[in-house]
Amino acid sequence: MARTRFDDLFDEAAPLIERREHQRDAPPDEGGRWPISVLLPLDGAATAALDELTGQALALAGPGHFGTGLAGCAHVTVRSLETYRHDVPDDDPALDRYRSALDRATARSRPVALRLTGLTLTSLTVMACTEPVDDAAPAFAQALADELGPDSWREDGFRRDIWYATLVHFAADIAHPAELVAWVRERRRLDLGTTVARCAQLARFRFRDDVLPARMEPQVLATAGLRKSG
Repeated sequence: MARTRFDDLFDEAAPLIERREHQRDAPPDEGGRWPISVLLPLDGAATAALDELTGQALALAGPGHFGTGLAGCAHVTVRSLETYRHDVPDDDPALDRYRSALDRATARSRPVALRLTGLTLTSLTVMACTEPVDDAAPAFAQALADELGPDSWREDGFRRDIWYATLVHFAADIAHPAELVAWVRERRRLDLGTTVARCAQLARFRFRDDVLPARMEPQVLATAGLRKSG
């Protein structure tokens, strides 16, 4: 089987994790990561599968990490739109523009089918790998960039060349690093079927440490159907 970028990520991250030299995430700060973004939701079967895998990964990672792939949190990011803001009022002018751009982009775009092909690692995460079934995913990403216009600035010059759903963000020491690496290696080519997104969501993220495990939970600000036919 041909190598992919996900293979490269695993090979780069595995020795770092085994040496406990992985990166560590933190709750969001003003102006930092986890901004308002456009997401593709997962269907019920994919949500359930990733929720179960996230629980298994967290059991090996130990306490203190973010359960990003748990039900209610799992998603595929299409584009981030700004830096993190603690407070975003519903009448925020940028939010109005984002909602309008999302509606125009989805009107131009077909539902997005993604095949879930296995797991991989980065130095910060455990990820579920996905592959677009056709050109609907990159076409929607381009339509979104076009419709955002100047509001596309956050990722201008950056090309998302892989599609994925993150299961775990490391935020502490990993309890069983070698076992976690082996567990992911055994699931590098795990066929989890295909998920179809028939809508896209504009969402912000809230850090939840009032539940265990802690998680970054998307708060949906707008939903628009991917409604182009053919």
